[in-house]
Amino acid sequence: MKKPNTKYIIYITLLVLAVIAVLYSSVALIMDGSPMLKSMREHVKSANEFHRDSLYDKAIEPYRRAMDMEPEIPLTSYNSATNLLMKNYKDIKDNIADPQVVATVYNDANGQFLAAAEYEKEKGNLASIYHNSGLIFHLTDSLEAAAESYKEALRNNPADDETRYNLAVVLHQLKQNQQNQQQNQQQQEQNQDQEQQQQEQQQQNNNQNQQQEEQKQQEQEQQQQQQAQAQQTEEDMSKENAARLLEAAMQDEKAVLEKVKRENNRSEKNRLEKNW
Repeated sequence: MKKPNTKYIIYITLLVLAVIAVLYSSVALIMDGSPMLKSMREHVKSANEFHRDSLYDKAIEPYRRAMDMEPEIPLTSYNSATNLLMKNYKDIKDNIADPQVVATVYNDANGQFLAAAEYEKEKGNLASIYHNSGLIFHLTDSLEAAAESYKEALRNNPADDETRYNLAVVLHQLKQNQQNQQQNQQQQEQNQDQEQQQQEQQQQNNNQNQQQEEQKQQEQEQQQQQQAQAQQTEEDMSKENAARLLEAAMQDEKAVLEKVKRENNRSEKNRLEKNW
């Protein structure tokens, strides 16, 4: 059983399927002589010859004309899709193709595969179409779409172990992605909780700092008030002392004046007595 769990092996698978498709198409054109196929025989024959000669650029136009003439022939769309993939196969495999070009190639090829599936009736061909579609979805990391294409391929060919293995790989990747997503979500939630806790702790610290600052400011204001009261008390005491000193001085001056007056009166009395 093949294990196309790498992109390189997937490319090889597409290459083999492309060759098989072109060979089958050539045989079908020879065996089927319907008027519809005869009218497009030359376009398909020319496209197949270009494809076999690895002239994939030249095969694109005749394939397109054949599909425009009769889009309900699924094999033409299938071959056109494989030709488009093979045209870009080497550049994609060597990782030198422009990513936007690669995305366009995959999208166009897958569209042609799915267009072929709309008209294909034979289960074996449907299984191949959906298998290839699954490979492209797988290559572009569209895992859910790849899983659905692989499942559809198995519905048409339950014995295809290669498709079953590819489906198992995709389902494992989906499960792994889901687990990683859950882990990332849990990690994000933990980070958010930690960030919220840090913010709350920071807010508490800010509140404490603010309270300390307010308390410090209150203490400074109280100290200033105390200093102002002490200064006012000192000033009041100084004024009171000054008043006392002034009053004492005035009392002393009054006493001195009274003493001088008495002395003067005594002297005057003594003088009068002598005159007599």
